[in-house]
Amino acid sequence: MMEGGNSCIFKHIDEVVPERLSGPNTMFTNVVGIDVGQQQDNTVVSWCKYYPGTYPKLEVVETLWLQDKYDIQCDKIKTWIYEKGLECARIGVEVNGVGRPIYDFLCKKDVSETNPIIHVAPFTCNARNKKGLINLLQGFDYNKCLYFTDKKAQDAINGLTESYDNNGKWTADHSDALSSLIVCASRLGY
Repeated sequence: MMEGGNSCIFKHIDEVVPERLSGPNTMFTNVVGIDVGQQQDNTVVSWCKYYPGTYPKLEVVETLWLQDKYDIQCDKIKTWIYEKGLECARIGVEVNGVGRPIYDFLCKKDVSETNPIIHVAPFTCNARNKKGLINLLQGFDYNKCLYFTDKKAQDAINGLTESYDNNGKWTADHSDALSSLIVCASRLGY
């Protein structure tokens, strides 16, 4: 028989981005994760920089938080992606519920676009891949390789807990910011 309990998901959330990662010759891949909120939830778009290497690093650069109607969100998300220069980034959209129309909108190629968004993939979340991707993010955190430049995202993630009941069933606190980071993690290629 297992004994249940809970603990913080992330323990080193206050790590500062090392200066060596801000150099002009630093290699990284831009990754965008979009978790589309339902009813009272926010839609959160997270932009991360993934630094490959022996100890890969992940920096949460910026997040966009939306509560508009979905048709308005589509335009705002696309505009934000272009303003940040992320049209060539690996972009993931959670499509479990209401995210499918936003995914379809971002995939739509207009002949008049000179620089279309090209790397958009759907992500369907379930309990198994959610746990696996949170474990991946915890690995970055454990190695002190998860950084938050975006204070709002950091505050939204700080203090989230995971728990196991006496039967070993795992659950984690819900957070729109964490959900968008899970989508980012799905696009890292692990």
